[in-house]
Amino acid sequence: MGRSGSTILDTILGQIDGYISVGEIKFIWERSLLENRQCGCGERFSSCPFWTRVFDRAFGGFDAVNVPEMISAMNQTRTRHFPLMLLPGSERIYRRRQAAYLEKLGSLYRAIADESGSDVIVDSSKYPSHAYLLRLVNDLDVRVLHVTRDPRAVANSWLHDKYDPDQDIPVLMPQQPAWLNAIFWNVWNVTIEALGKRRKGAYRQLRYEDLMENPEDRVGEVLEFAGTPATVLPFAGPRKVRLGTNHTVSGNPIRFDTGTIELRADERWRTQLSRSAATTAGLLTWPVRRHFRYRFPITPSRSS
Repeated sequence: MGRSGSTILDTILGQIDGYISVGEIKFIWERSLLENRQCGCGERFSSCPFWTRVFDRAFGGFDAVNVPEMISAMNQTRTRHFPLMLLPGSERIYRRRQAAYLEKLGSLYRAIADESGSDVIVDSSKYPSHAYLLRLVNDLDVRVLHVTRDPRAVANSWLHDKYDPDQDIPVLMPQQPAWLNAIFWNVWNVTIEALGKRRKGAYRQLRYEDLMENPEDRVGEVLEFAGTPATVLPFAGPRKVRLGTNHTVSGNPIRFDTGTIELRADERWRTQLSRSAATTAGLLTWPVRRHFRYRFPITPSRSS
C-alpha cells in the first residue's frame, strides 16, 4: 500500500553491489515517457543517460515506444480486476490478453539489467496487478517483498499535505479520507499476499516498523530472500545509511535524498491523526490488520 515506507527500502537496496533501484516502473510510461518527470538522478527522464541507453537497447529509443498503447495496456489490470486474478487459471487468460505488453515489459527489464550490470532490479511499484503481470513475463525471477505499515500511520500520511517535487511546479500528492484509505489497505494487502503466496518461496512480508527498528538486520534478511546475500551494506551506523544517486522513475520524494541519513520511524500520526480518523482506520481494517500483526486499541489516546 502506498505510504508504507517502500521507497526508503528501495533506495537502500539500490546502494548494494549487484542491485539497482528503479522506483515504480508501473508508471514509467505515463509519468516518465509522457510527462517527462524527474529521474532520481535529478535529470528529466528524456535527458537521463541511463534511461536513454535502456530504451535504446530495449526498443530502439524513446520515440519507438507507442506511449498511449502502453498506458492502455497497463490500465487493463486495475484494482477492479483483482478477483479475476485470484481465480485458478487466470494466468492463461492474462498471458493471452496481455501478450504484447508482457513482451514489452520483458524487454524493458532485461535492458535495465544489461545496462546496469545488476543481478537484482528493485521495483517498488505498489500495485498487486503489476506484480501479477511480472510473474507472467518469460525469464524473470520475480520475488514479492510485501511491505506493510500500521494502517493509522498510512491513513495519516494520505490525509496530510505532501508535495511531489519531480515536476516543474511541485504539486500536492494525492490524498484520501481515512475510511477510503482503510478499504484500500485491506484490499491491497490481502490481494498481494494471496497472489504472492502462489509461488512457494517467492513471497515475504516485512513490516515497516520492524525495518525502522533494526534496518541493518532486516535488509540482510531481504537480501537472503532475494538469493543474493551481501557482505557489504551501505550502513554508517546502527540507524544511519549512506545514499547515493539513483535512477528511480517515481516514488516518495525521499528518493531524491543523498548522503548519510538517519533512519527513524515516522510516528507523526500519534499527534496528528484525529481520534475519529484513528478509530475509523482501526475499525475498518480489523481483522486484516490483526492478520498482519497490528494489534492496538481501537481508540488510542492522541499521545499513545
